[in-house]
Amino acid sequence: MALSETTTLTSPVKLGSTNVALVFGTSAPDGDESPWTDALKGSLYVQTDETDDICSVWIKVDEDGSDDDWVKMIADKDEEARTMEADWTWVTDKKIYFRDTGLYIYSPANGELRLVADTKLSTMF
Repeated sequence: MALSETTTLTSPVKLGSTNVALVFGTSAPDGDESPWTDALKGSLYVQTDETDDICSVWIKVDEDGSDDDWVKMIADKDEEARTMEADWTWVTDKKIYFRDTGLYIYSPANGELRLVADTKLSTMF
C-alpha cells in the first residue's frame, strides 16, 4: 500500500501541553535559533537532507541554548564507522558485547577491566 498525503504538518509539531516537539528541517539543528531553542529536552528533530544509510534523527538532551543541546541518535546497521565525541561512563558492571553474549568487555570493580571471550582471547602486538 502506497503512502498518500492526508494532512500537511508545519514544523515544529508541539506534542502535548509542553514544548516537547517534533521538528523537521534540512540542516543540523542549531541550539541558538528557533524552533530548536524553543523545544524542550526530549524533543525530536528529523533532518530531511541526510544521505542514504545515515541516521537523520536528533534528540534534545539539554536546554542551555547552544549547539550541543541536540545530539544525533545512533542507528543500528549503519555501514559507516562512527566516532564518539564525548566520554561514556558505564555504571557498575555493565558490559559492551561483541557478536554475542560470550564476547565482552566490562569493569567488575574500580581499577579493573576484563576482556572475556567464550572461546579464545588473543593479542596482535
